[in-house]
Amino acid sequence: MALVEWDTLAAAARTNLLSEPVNYDTVDLPGGAVLHLLGHPESVFAAGTVLVFDEAVRAAGGPEIPDEGVLLVVPNRHNLVFYPLTDKHVAEAVNALAQFGQGAYEDGPGRLSPRVFWWRAGALTSITLFGQESRTMSISPPDALMTIMRRLAGTG
Repeated sequence: MALVEWDTLAAAARTNLLSEPVNYDTVDLPGGAVLHLLGHPESVFAAGTVLVFDEAVRAAGGPEIPDEGVLLVVPNRHNLVFYPLTDKHVAEAVNALAQFGQGAYEDGPGRLSPRVFWWRAGALTSITLFGQESRTMSISPPDALMTIMRRLAGTG
């Protein structure tokens, strides 16, 4: 039995993820934030595009990804919802992502995570904390993200 090189497997995985059917859409929130959706109701791998996020967004016709990154949720296998860190509506977007992530995680088949993540340059950082005793969820951005969020909101 021949072993396959890691680079060969990684290239095949990337190709498979990028060929997965994914729809792109946006949702305008009441306060002005715009959430972006990548997903497909019949694909069990649509959320896996988080592994090739910037390429998947580009291929689907989504927005340019800013250097600061995006906030995103992957609550189930069918959905990836994100918000590019580009405007003053960041607080509304964080709250909406947290609510959507929790709701879709609880409702849908193929649960993945209710967490909100910061995606930047290919790295994912969870910004969600769960209180074990209180059974509550809160958002706790790292200092670098908090600096970006304050600048965008005009408070820092």
